[in-house]
Amino acid sequence: GVPTSTLASYLRPFLFVVIFAQFFWLVGQIAFASVLIASLLRLFPTAAPMAVFRNPTVIRPASIGHLHG
Repeated sequence: GVPTSTLASYLRPFLFVVIFAQFFWLVGQIAFASVLIASLLRLFPTAAPMAVFRNPTVIRPASIGHLHG
């Protein structure tokens, strides 16, 4: 058979590629999620505080005043 050291030295670059691919995939997921959340907050500035902060004192009454007027 093939010695284990030869097999390990042959597979080591693939291992590093897989680890770095996982790392960059995770970074991309976090970046995409932050951009998505920021764009959603920009699209719905009046509904976003209600979804994030359930406490009514945190929400500015001026931003949702036209809904109850």
